[in-house]
Amino acid sequence: MTDVVTIGEVLVSVRQAGQWQIGAEPRLSLAGAEATVAIGLARLGHTVAWCGRVADDALGALIVRTLRGEGVDVSCVQAADGRANGAMFVDEPVPGSPVVAYARTGSAGATLSLPDVVRAVELRPRVVVVSGVTLAIGPGPREAAFHAVWTARKQGATVVFAVNHRRRLWSDDEAKRTLAEIAPLVDVVVGSADEIAMIADQDDPAAAAEGLAAQGVSELVVTRGAGGAESWIGGRPLRMAALPVVAVDPIGAGDAFVAGYVSALLDGAEAADRLAMGNRLGAFAVASRGDWEGLPTRSQLRLIDEGRGDVSR
Repeated sequence: MTDVVTIGEVLVSVRQAGQWQIGAEPRLSLAGAEATVAIGLARLGHTVAWCGRVADDALGALIVRTLRGEGVDVSCVQAADGRANGAMFVDEPVPGSPVVAYARTGSAGATLSLPDVVRAVELRPRVVVVSGVTLAIGPGPREAAFHAVWTARKQGATVVFAVNHRRRLWSDDEAKRTLAEIAPLVDVVVGSADEIAMIADQDDPAAAAEGLAAQGVSELVVTRGAGGAESWIGGRPLRMAALPVVAVDPIGAGDAFVAGYVSALLDGAEAADRLAMGNRLGAFAVASRGDWEGLPTRSQLRLIDEGRGDVSR
């Protein structure tokens, strides 16, 4: 049995310090919600598998090699002939405010299909993590995600859904329809206040929590960045302040939060501790450059409390 399966697309990431310009020397990595969650959980000692498709080329091999090196099970990964990997390009014309552009239409990841996730759910995961990005990148991934969610619930797994709405991938109307369809199939919904308002068609978190609970969602988690996070369980709110850190790069913070929250869920932690763990990993993410590169191992979790500009010797 595997602790967690994440399902979706992992992108090639090209990041530039400052503004794009001829002669710039960008940094190559990989990115995507599913990669960040998978790596974050693996670093905390959980068994985690990623299910997705990559190009049958050197960059596809780089994605697989990197995930495997981080301890992520890639046995379900398939190559997509004749398709390039999706890519994310990030520059920072204004310090602290990165700008993201995608090249992912018709990508290898968008060929994810139902047979791919059949192999993934055969791992009998305790938790399945799916994001709105996977639903947005095409009908094949959408069908695959719904099948994985339905099968996981049937097997007794917990399904965590991270809304992750990306307006560059689909319209608000299409997103609302699809999110409304998947909500009754999941156990935990995680998203920003704006994303929760979209999935619940309700701006008030209390009303949103009540509406989602009526559909079978047992836990609603609202992330608020520097404002911390809150959860709604049984109609009762619980709020947890964010850890104070110097923000270096906000990209990946929400996905890091999901990794921390799911880790605590697997550990059997109480609701307050789940929020605290999510906030802790989110703090690690914003305090370092890259989506996942700064995420901690379990032995490093307290370093964020100690990091005040001094040298640890």
